[in-house]
Amino acid sequence: MLHELVIEAQLRFKVCPSDTVLAGFSQGAIMSLEFALAYDGLVGKVLAFSGRFARIPVGAPALTKLHLFHGEDDNIMSFSHAITALKSIESLGGRATLDAAQAVSHQLHPELIRRAVERLQAD
Repeated sequence: MLHELVIEAQLRFKVCPSDTVLAGFSQGAIMSLEFALAYDGLVGKVLAFSGRFARIPVGAPALTKLHLFHGEDDNIMSFSHAITALKSIESLGGRATLDAAQAVSHQLHPELIRRAVERLQAD
């Protein structure tokens, strides 16, 4: 299970949960967002690139901050999914951000990666 691998890595590298970041692209972003809902606090932040929730959440993580990154021209995973995810988490009292890039499709674009690094440095 992924949560067991995360715990094993935290112990091995002596990193506390609040300093652990889980990142994913597309399907990996979906898995990372769902992980944050299922194991709140096991990681401090999730970086979700071009993803969405598998289902609209009914609760928000209290201890894990979600950072969403999405291209506005994504024709694989619609940008509207990112907007829905942000609004859902905010309405449930969770902490989330959304960074969008114009004229960017379904890719790990350098602009979105730069914004992710800025988010990590600001937290």
